[in-house]
Amino acid sequence: MNRLMELLNDGRAWSVADLANSLREPQKEVQRRVESLESNGYLRKACGCGPQCKGCGHCGTHSPHAPAFIRAHPSQETP
Repeated sequence: MNRLMELLNDGRAWSVADLANSLREPQKEVQRRVESLESNGYLRKACGCGPQCKGCGHCGTHSPHAPAFIRAHPSQETP
């Protein structure tokens, strides 16, 4: 979990696929961890449009971008 949060601390929007690739872990396992962190308020869904993403809300709807996640509260401690 620590390595996952280190990646997310850089402030950019990460897709689950990119996180899994960087962590060298199965995508389903990373998805499960990301969903848990999101439900506990540590992450929020954002558009995968790049490092400056502010969560336009178009992920998975009218945008070609894959849903991505960014740290909800960068200074918040994680479990």
